[in-house]
Amino acid sequence: MCAKIKLSPLFQFGLKSFGKILTFYERGGEQKVRIYNKPSGPGSEAQLAQREIFKDKVVDWQALSPEEKATWDEEAALLGDPWSGYTLFMSTYEEEPPTDWGLNWTDLGAQFGEGSILSLAYLGNGIVLAGTETGAKILRSTDYGLTWQDTGV
Repeated sequence: MCAKIKLSPLFQFGLKSFGKILTFYERGGEQKVRIYNKPSGPGSEAQLAQREIFKDKVVDWQALSPEEKATWDEEAALLGDPWSGYTLFMSTYEEEPPTDWGLNWTDLGAQFGEGSILSLAYLGNGIVLAGTETGAKILRSTDYGLTWQDTGV
């Protein structure tokens, strides 16, 4: 729960909190205040893993060039408040695929009677397309190439 406030000029010099009672922040050009929420303990194994992913994603954002950040800002502007380039970037993390990014390969055998793949295209979010030679089929995977479906095309 938050409230709209107008801070006294005395409090407009970077005050972020009042002890561990109130937290002051700005959103959409408006000053707001909320009750301080004490962070809970270290959390579960899954929470700790998620924090590591988030930490790595912050490092990735910091490594972007000003031009790349501007591109994210432009995309976020289309979504409106409260999106920023940073929040959009942070929301697009992908889980590590169950492979080593193609360093090593596993032979899955002939897929749908096809013996040769002529082209591969990674579309993001684990989606891969493969163009075959023999039947000129397009195969699709949604799990980074672990399993495949015939698109019928």
